[in-house]
Amino acid sequence: MKKLHFPDHVYILGVRFRIQIDKDLKDEDGDLLDGEMSRQKGNVIRIAEDLDTRRKWETLIHESLHAILDVAGGKYSINSADFDREETIVRQLESGVILLLEQYGKEIVKHLADERKED
Repeated sequence: MKKLHFPDHVYILGVRFRIQIDKDLKDEDGDLLDGEMSRQKGNVIRIAEDLDTRRKWETLIHESLHAILDVAGGKYSINSADFDREETIVRQLESGVILLLEQYGKEIVKHLADERKED
């Protein structure tokens, strides 16, 4: 199986997010994290270096969902102070998106690419 190149940035609803692979990624309390999305630190998605390849991709999806909520203004409808609620929503979406991509990812990408060519 061909190994996919891990991106150094992604665009979320037109906003560029730099992807940074970090050693010892920790939160404010010193607890280890798999990933983190921050607009305050310059639109960055940080991912822990020690994760295996699959977990890095899952973490990119997870943090991208946080970014989508933030960029689209969804954080305001959730209440940005209620991180636990946002995290629950993101984890639920993450599970569904990953399953969808595992089952139909190639077909979805091919169809979207074909549609783009027709435009």
